[in-house]
Amino acid sequence: MKNPFQKAMFWSLIVCILSVGFLLSLAACDESQIRKAATASDRMATLIAVGIDVKRDLRTAALIDADEDRAISQGLLSANKAVQRFNERARTYQTLTPTARSELTKLFADVTGALKTLNDDGIFRIRNPDAQKKLAAVLASLNEAAGFISQVLNYG
Repeated sequence: MKNPFQKAMFWSLIVCILSVGFLLSLAACDESQIRKAATASDRMATLIAVGIDVKRDLRTAALIDADEDRAISQGLLSANKAVQRFNERARTYQTLTPTARSELTKLFADVTGALKTLNDDGIFRIRNPDAQKKLAAVLASLNEAAGFISQVLNYG
């Protein structure tokens, strides 16, 4: 794929496929809720990597400028760090005890805060509507995974 626009479309399709696969894997698993949350967190890290690739392709195609590129990069980096911290801690628990729930809820607030910042300071400010849609698709998939984690922490 030589055309950067085609590459961006390709990555949008990959995001959709990952989202469907993510939901199917969680529905089919017999893992404990805490393991499912950790799996969702792993998927978020994968989606962040896809977001980085989409952003690069959009920059190469001149659909985003240097400032938009920088804002998206910072947002994705912050989200990735928050997801890593959450995932590292989630993997230390075998069950979702009240202590685990409390600690993970605090760490998860950092994840959702980073996603909100990515949207507000990055994606929302992109001037090109096609570029904005492609990155919004990545964010929607990240929010989908975050929604699952939130359900586990609140009701799991």
